[in-house]
Amino acid sequence: MQFHSYGDKKNKTILALHGMLCDWQKFRELLKPLEETYYVIYPAMTGCYDGSEKFVSFAKES
Repeated sequence: MQFHSYGDKKNKTILALHGMLCDWQKFRELLKPLEETYYVIYPAMTGCYDGSEKFVSFAKES
């Protein structure tokens, strides 16, 4: 798993979890306007970014 964050850390934080049919970058395009007033963290689940291992289970992700 990787973590990508945008915005000012002094602002309230949003943890944005993408669904199984999109990656964090597609999800970011949807929430990008929130980065002006929030600190947004986008985890990239294993299997959903270049160079990652194959997704096995949510238990392994946690």
